[in-house]
Amino acid sequence: MLSAVCSLSVYTYIWAKTPYTYPIPTAIVTEFMNELHKGNYQHAFNNTSKNSYTGRTLSEFTQIAQYQLCGDTTKQFKQDGGTFPIQTNGNRLRRMFNNTQIDMPEVHFEFIAEICHVQVTLRDQGNNQWKIYYFVSHAY
Repeated sequence: MLSAVCSLSVYTYIWAKTPYTYPIPTAIVTEFMNELHKGNYQHAFNNTSKNSYTGRTLSEFTQIAQYQLCGDTTKQFKQDGGTFPIQTNGNRLRRMFNNTQIDMPEVHFEFIAEICHVQVTLRDQGNNQWKIYYFVSHAY
């Protein structure tokens, strides 16, 4: 009995300290980058919040995407590292018990292809509806 309690305590501690992976934003950003790689700008554009950072029209978006992806959207970008801000499962549980917003309102992802580094920012539009708000190439 004591060993079961100890095992459960250790498991709970490890789970609480494990970073949360944001499954919905991760799926959206992965689809976004894959669609850009395939040249399917319309489908990628549908995942954006259609603002001045991403382009309000498909034509603006296409120009921005080609520029921000270092001039070559055919490169296969790989996710480089995790998401930030980092949030643990325990932090999410604490937020739930305190009746505060559980998810961060904005999540950032890093991608890399050869020497091109891209940061993609998603924002929660409400009701767990995430959209690409901003994407930009940057120095590493």
